[in-house]
Amino acid sequence: MEYAFDAATARRAPLHVLHTWAVPLAPSGSAVDPEEEKAHTLAATLTPWRHKFPDTDVTERTMHGRAAHHLLMASTKASLLIVGRCIPSGARPGPVAHSAIHRSLCPVAVVAHG
Repeated sequence: MEYAFDAATARRAPLHVLHTWAVPLAPSGSAVDPEEEKAHTLAATLTPWRHKFPDTDVTERTMHGRAAHHLLMASTKASLLIVGRCIPSGARPGPVAHSAIHRSLCPVAVVAHG
């Protein structure tokens, strides 16, 4: 997140944060809507960053579906696409980062996080 906020601040550009998930949304007995839960979690994750970077315009979206697809669609209007990557995934990028690197319509930064 820090890299994304720093990049947006340096570019004086808005930051669009996209969180996707591809696990099927199966009905359950839970009263919690999974989409609302994902949106709430994303908002909570962004709160300290919004305080640290108050001048950065941030838009957040949660979407069900494949991350690579949604990121490639977002790259059509982006000046930089930042993809998070888990450190333990090995020397090669994962499938989402790989897709972004090879198919994005804008520059891509793959940033490891732990």
